[in-house]
Amino acid sequence: MRLKIDNKYFNHSIKTKPVIKIIIVVLLAGLLLSGCAKAPIKIGFIGDLTSKNSQLSIDARNAVEYAMNQVNEKGGINGRLLELVVKDDQADTAIALKRDQEFLDEGVHFVIGHMHSNMADAMKQSASDKLLFISPTMGTDTLSFLDDFIIRTAPLNAAQAQIFSEYYLENKLTDLVVVCDLMNREYTETVANQLEILLSKSNAKPKAMIKYDSRTDDLKNVVDQVLLEKPNTLLLLSQATDSAYFIQGIKKALPNINAFSVSWSMTKDFIVNGGKYAEGTKFIGVYSPEEESNAYVSFAEGFEKVYNYKPSFASVLGADAFQTLYLGIKGAKELTPTHVKQAILATNVIEGLQESFSIDKFGDDTKGYMFFELVNGVYVPLRE
Repeated sequence: MRLKIDNKYFNHSIKTKPVIKIIIVVLLAGLLLSGCAKAPIKIGFIGDLTSKNSQLSIDARNAVEYAMNQVNEKGGINGRLLELVVKDDQADTAIALKRDQEFLDEGVHFVIGHMHSNMADAMKQSASDKLLFISPTMGTDTLSFLDDFIIRTAPLNAAQAQIFSEYYLENKLTDLVVVCDLMNREYTETVANQLEILLSKSNAKPKAMIKYDSRTDDLKNVVDQVLLEKPNTLLLLSQATDSAYFIQGIKKALPNINAFSVSWSMTKDFIVNGGKYAEGTKFIGVYSPEEESNAYVSFAEGFEKVYNYKPSFASVLGADAFQTLYLGIKGAKELTPTHVKQAILATNVIEGLQESFSIDKFGDDTKGYMFFELVNGVYVPLRE
């Protein structure tokens, strides 16, 4: 083939200029190669990243980002790099629906999130054969036993009520007051209502259920209501900064109270804001094996170097959600939500950071819960 360049600097046939021939061939090769380069696979992440409840989502996002960078350093998936697209749903249904549509508009068809259970309705509306969600922490029972485009790597919320009721009765605890944040009512009310049912069967119904909305209510009023009940046992179904505030106010007046909370509070915010009063609080958290896996140790060390704090339970679940999606994309016959979902469901065992787990035919996982205690600023597993 003969190529000619015509401008004010050149008016020569390439046939007569070997040096120019070489330059043009190199340029053309570069253009052809760049044209053949595979576009990155876009993966979305969405959660509440700006409110006082944001630490949960931040921890998971950082874990996804870290895990994705590790994959990209090894060449991506099937020769394609991964691109992370992050959005903030502000734990608001209307905003969540808008952000989900933005993912589609931007060519994103696989999303890790949402994070809070009060986003369940938005996620059910958005999930489709065009948009597959992998939620790291949404354990609401309203999503159970549904054949949809939602995969979850967190255990179900109602199981927290079961494990707490067993502990409460076996240890002969009394005078329970439950504090329930309605901001995330899909989560908190599920646990609270199930707990009331279970304890009522043993004539151990909670002394009081105190409900509040962290977006609008005065937290001091919640503390005052708890103190009026003079409980021996306290269960906080609230996020970390609220739980820390409650613990401080309540333990100052009732230093010997048996204080419990849930995995939603198990972030560094509770430790930092709770101070000395946070120590000794017990938590219902996601099961952790007795020996840390090599994969977790490596992840934790790398994560801390990058983000300057230790990974939380939400970080682990975020990494597990990414691993689940990674396996689905890698094994899918076609890069569509339908085929990726099929590949995930066909995976018998997923090697998570801390333990192996499975995803059932409805997209729910097989993880369980256990108790932890905050000791010297560390969430320590309590084993029998």
